[in-house]
Amino acid sequence: AAAAAAAAPSPLAEKEEPPELGEEQAKDTGDETSTAGTSERRAGQKFARSRWAQAALLTRRELLCTARDPVATYLRAGAIVGIAFLLGLVIRVRGGEEVLSRVNTLMLLCCVFALLSFPAVTAYQAGTPLVVREVASGVYAALPYYCAATIVEVPLLAILVGIYCGITYWLVGFSTSFGAFVYFALAVTSFSLLCMSVAQACGVAFAHSRAASPALAVYAAILAYSLLMGGFFVRLANMPTWTQWMVRTSPVRYVFEGLLLNEFGVGLETTAQRDLQDRFQFWLSGAAKWVDLAVLACAVVMSRLLTYVLLRHATVAKA
Repeated sequence: AAAAAAAAPSPLAEKEEPPELGEEQAKDTGDETSTAGTSERRAGQKFARSRWAQAALLTRRELLCTARDPVATYLRAGAIVGIAFLLGLVIRVRGGEEVLSRVNTLMLLCCVFALLSFPAVTAYQAGTPLVVREVASGVYAALPYYCAATIVEVPLLAILVGIYCGITYWLVGFSTSFGAFVYFALAVTSFSLLCMSVAQACGVAFAHSRAASPALAVYAAILAYSLLMGGFFVRLANMPTWTQWMVRTSPVRYVFEGLLLNEFGVGLETTAQRDLQDRFQFWLSGAAKWVDLAVLACAVVMSRLLTYVLLRHATVAKA
């Protein structure tokens, strides 16, 4: 026992000096230090280029990717042109059914553009992990990327919607007033942007999921709620009193109401107008359609901001 106690190191003994590092170990340590410094710089969002330069380069990249993607350009344009001609030719009728056909067309176009936004869910869900990795590696920041994507996506969608409106509006036989056509195009474009933004937000929110079904299910649920509360399928008078406020939470309600007011006016001179007012109960105010358009514009801005916040949160969580 005494021998074992003598052989055991004393707790008061001096601390042994660490062995000297070889050249390779010293090099590895230096690399680790350099990497740690780089990570700290990246965590501080200190990029080699300014935000404006990043946005310019990313806009150019997005334009090239869009031009080289046949699905995003030619196929979408062809589908929209085909749907516009088909819708205009099928619903174009005469006589007593003219009012009903125009009402059906207004509701159907809301459904068309809401359904055409489904690909945006999977596109953003698949692309967000790459964006998160590139932001984490210090290639660019999240804000310039999202601004570049918006600069490319919004004009392209506006052009496609303009083509759709230019074909459908005159084939169906809507109001011949140029001002009514301008409002029609603005309302449909705003609603299309809103649907695309909500779809992108769903894709970004579920970017961590390997399957696309959760994001698609959430967007489908939002779409179903908006359509049911849009005032077309369920009359407001038939809804319970305590649920009637939910109608005003549906974006479809605002675009549908605005388009009805734009097409048929706010007066009650004809039987058709009185029937429409009794069924859909839209506002009897001359400025109501512009209020609806303003609500849609605010919803578009809020949905775009929500998508950016979700994307920013994903990049910060990765860092």
